[in-house]
Amino acid sequence: MYKFLANQKGAWLFKGSVRRGVISLGEVTLHPGVCVRLFRTSSGNSYMEALFTSVDETSKPLRAEVKGEIPDWLRGSLLRVGPGQFEVGSQKYNHLFDGLSLIHRFNIEGSKVTYQNRFLRSDSYVLAKQKNRI
Repeated sequence: MYKFLANQKGAWLFKGSVRRGVISLGEVTLHPGVCVRLFRTSSGNSYMEALFTSVDETSKPLRAEVKGEIPDWLRGSLLRVGPGQFEVGSQKYNHLFDGLSLIHRFNIEGSKVTYQNRFLRSDSYVLAKQKNRI
Protein backbone atom coordinates (compact mmCIF):
# COMPACT_ATOMS: atom_id res chain seq x y z
CA MET A 1 0.00 0.00 0.00
CA TYR A 2 1.27 3.48 -0.88
CA LYS A 3 0.04 6.49 1.03
CA PHE A 4 -0.07 9.97 -0.41
CA LEU A 5 -0.85 13.41 0.93
CA ALA A 6 -1.35 16.68 -0.87
CA ASN A 7 -0.54 19.89 0.92
CA GLN A 8 -0.96 23.48 -0.20
CA LYS A 9 -0.05 26.40 2.05
CA GLY A 10 -0.14 24.32 5.21
CA ALA A 11 -3.66 22.92 4.67
CA TRP A 12 -4.21 19.29 3.76
CA LEU A 13 -6.22 19.11 0.55
CA PHE A 14 -6.74 15.38 0.53
CA LYS A 15 -5.13 12.26 1.78
CA GLY A 16 -5.56 8.69 0.75
CA SER A 17 -3.90 5.46 -0.17
CA VAL A 18 -3.35 3.17 -3.13
CA ARG A 19 -3.55 -0.60 -2.76
CA ARG A 20 -3.53 -2.97 -5.74
CA GLY A 21 -4.91 -0.35 -8.12
CA VAL A 22 -7.63 0.86 -5.73
CA ILE A 23 -7.43 4.53 -4.80
CA SER A 24 -8.99 5.76 -1.56
CA LEU A 25 -9.67 9.47 -1.04
CA GLY A 26 -11.13 9.82 2.43
CA GLU A 27 -14.69 8.46 2.16
CA VAL A 28 -14.42 7.68 -1.56
CA THR A 29 -12.84 4.52 -2.98
CA LEU A 30 -12.05 4.28 -6.70
CA HIS A 31 -11.65 0.77 -8.12
CA PRO A 32 -9.93 -0.01 -11.45
CA GLY A 33 -12.30 0.45 -14.38
CA VAL A 34 -14.63 2.80 -12.50
CA CYS A 35 -15.37 6.03 -14.33
CA VAL A 36 -15.16 9.16 -12.21
CA ARG A 37 -16.63 12.47 -13.28
CA LEU A 38 -13.96 15.12 -13.05
CA PHE A 39 -16.22 18.15 -13.19
CA ARG A 40 -16.58 20.88 -10.61
CA THR A 41 -19.84 20.42 -8.71
CA SER A 42 -21.96 22.68 -6.59
CA SER A 43 -22.91 19.85 -4.22
CA GLY A 44 -20.23 20.80 -1.70
CA ASN A 45 -18.25 17.55 -2.02
CA SER A 46 -15.02 18.68 -0.39
CA TYR A 47 -13.02 15.79 -1.84
CA MET A 48 -13.86 16.93 -5.39
CA GLU A 49 -13.38 20.63 -4.64
CA ALA A 50 -9.88 19.82 -3.36
CA LEU A 51 -8.95 18.64 -6.85
CA PHE A 52 -9.92 22.08 -8.21
CA THR A 53 -7.72 24.07 -5.83
CA SER A 54 -5.26 26.36 -7.58
CA VAL A 55 -1.64 26.43 -6.41
CA ASP A 56 1.11 29.05 -6.52
CA GLU A 57 4.41 28.73 -8.31
CA THR A 58 7.34 27.49 -6.26
CA SER A 59 10.31 29.06 -8.01
CA LYS A 60 12.93 28.30 -5.34
CA PRO A 61 13.69 24.60 -4.83
CA LEU A 62 12.19 23.16 -1.65
CA ARG A 63 14.08 20.35 0.02
CA ALA A 64 11.93 17.24 0.46
CA GLU A 65 12.05 14.92 3.43
CA VAL A 66 13.33 11.53 2.30
CA LYS A 67 12.19 8.45 4.18
CA GLY A 68 14.30 5.40 3.46
CA GLU A 69 17.25 5.33 1.08
CA ILE A 70 17.58 6.47 -2.51
CA PRO A 71 19.73 4.09 -4.60
CA ASP A 72 23.12 5.55 -5.64
CA TRP A 73 22.36 5.01 -9.33
CA LEU A 74 19.13 7.04 -9.20
CA ARG A 75 19.65 10.71 -10.08
CA GLY A 76 18.11 13.28 -12.37
CA SER A 77 14.75 15.00 -12.67
CA LEU A 78 11.21 13.72 -12.73
CA LEU A 79 8.78 16.07 -14.49
CA ARG A 80 5.02 15.94 -14.11
CA VAL A 81 2.56 18.16 -15.96
CA GLY A 82 -0.99 18.73 -14.79
CA PRO A 83 -3.52 21.44 -14.06
CA GLY A 84 -2.45 24.07 -11.54
CA GLN A 85 -4.82 27.02 -11.85
CA PHE A 86 -8.58 26.75 -12.24
CA GLU A 87 -9.66 30.36 -12.31
CA VAL A 88 -8.65 33.51 -14.12
CA GLY A 89 -10.29 36.71 -12.97
CA SER A 90 -13.86 35.86 -11.97
CA GLN A 91 -14.16 32.92 -14.39
CA LYS A 92 -13.56 29.28 -13.45
CA TYR A 93 -12.70 26.16 -15.40
CA ASN A 94 -15.26 23.41 -14.78
CA HIS A 95 -13.31 20.31 -15.86
CA LEU A 96 -10.21 18.97 -14.16
CA PHE A 97 -8.29 18.77 -17.45
CA ASP A 98 -8.99 22.41 -18.43
CA GLY A 99 -6.89 24.13 -15.76
CA LEU A 100 -3.76 26.07 -16.75
CA SER A 101 -0.75 23.73 -16.98
CA LEU A 102 1.70 23.49 -14.11
CA ILE A 103 5.03 21.68 -14.51
CA HIS A 104 6.27 19.93 -11.34
CA ARG A 105 9.95 19.06 -11.03
CA PHE A 106 11.44 16.62 -8.55
CA ASN A 107 15.24 16.71 -8.71
CA ILE A 108 17.20 13.79 -7.24
CA GLU A 109 20.91 14.19 -6.45
CA GLY A 110 22.44 11.62 -4.12
CA SER A 111 20.27 11.49 -0.99
CA LYS A 112 18.83 14.97 -1.61
CA VAL A 113 15.47 15.57 -3.33
CA THR A 114 14.14 19.02 -4.17
CA TYR A 115 10.79 20.14 -5.56
CA GLN A 116 9.75 23.17 -7.56
CA ASN A 117 7.03 24.04 -10.05
CA ARG A 118 6.22 26.60 -12.71
CA PHE A 119 3.26 27.40 -14.92
CA LEU A 120 3.71 26.58 -18.60
CA ARG A 121 3.81 29.94 -20.38
CA SER A 122 1.63 28.76 -23.29
CA ASP A 123 -0.25 31.11 -25.60
CA SER A 124 -3.45 30.33 -23.64
CA TYR A 125 -1.77 31.15 -20.32
CA VAL A 126 -0.30 34.44 -21.55
CA LEU A 127 -3.58 35.57 -23.17
CA ALA A 128 -5.67 34.59 -20.12
CA LYS A 129 -3.34 36.54 -17.82
CA GLN A 130 -3.33 39.60 -20.13
CA LYS A 131 -7.14 39.66 -20.48
CA ASN A 132 -7.77 38.48 -16.88
CA ARG A 133 -10.35 35.98 -18.16
CA ILE A 134 -10.57 32.53 -19.69
